[in-house]
Amino acid sequence: MVPGYREIRELGTGSGGRVVLATYTGTGAYVAIKYLHAPSRADERSMARLRERVRVLVGLDDPHIVRLYEYYEDVLEAALVMELVDGVALRRVLSGHGATTPEAALAVLKGVLLGLARAHEAGVPHGDCRAENILIRADGTGGLTDFGVAAPAAPGAPAEPPAEEAADVRAAARVFVECLTGRPYPQDPPGTAAHRRQAGPLPAGVVPEPVRRLARHAPAGGPADRPPVARALAGELETAASAVYGPEWERRGRRHLAERATRFALDFPLAGPVPGGASRTEAPAARRAAGRAGGPLRALPGSRILTGA
Repeated sequence: MVPGYREIRELGTGSGGRVVLATYTGTGAYVAIKYLHAPSRADERSMARLRERVRVLVGLDDPHIVRLYEYYEDVLEAALVMELVDGVALRRVLSGHGATTPEAALAVLKGVLLGLARAHEAGVPHGDCRAENILIRADGTGGLTDFGVAAPAAPGAPAEPPAEEAADVRAAARVFVECLTGRPYPQDPPGTAAHRRQAGPLPAGVVPEPVRRLARHAPAGGPADRPPVARALAGELETAASAVYGPEWERRGRRHLAERATRFALDFPLAGPVPGGASRTEAPAARRAAGRAGGPLRALPGSRILTGA
């Protein structure tokens, strides 16, 4: 258990670790705490890279990134204390309701690209950009979470930030395709029949040509055909979307996402009983205290790392 927090209940378990709902004992503000799985903790190379990157991530305050408040580690566990997003993963939205509108898919892609751009400019690639790590709030806005909490790297594989950033952009483009088709992007190796069948060009009529071009970065490629940097692609997206759908495209896209996300409102982290006898109507104030409006929960000049003998 991370000192200074009171855990309430488990929210779920994924490839990166186990997530619990908790409150900061100093203010009662809600947070999410992710405890990393044992295989991740056992990979010292990956853990060293994570410790280095969280020192940068705790200083990032961007509306498209789920805020990281602090990192805790002892001899038994390692945990990330994060902003609580009262929403649902994009994967859940797509699995439950299928393809989104093109405007909603563009809104998702724009938010992901801007979040990636902010992190890349700070020197931190994501490494695991996918629908499971994009959280959609009740207002249709999204937040990218789990920066740097990817599966352990292959033994001997060098860390190459430019290549990792290019991989992030390709992953964002794949999420865009998933939103348009409602189907998970194929995990089959490029060049196989299954990959060509599912990851080929978008069917005609799904989106107009200026928007279709954004999906061209989805397939994996080599250094010779690297996609543009995230911020440049976000600019390309804005131009194409405005030309095709008009200036209100993003507002309509977010409204569509909000309608889809709120169908899962009973699964939002704060949908259950509020501890301590507080009513559910008091939860938003506590959420604001934990979020961007109130800043960090405590002064955090860097990550907090505690180790035992």
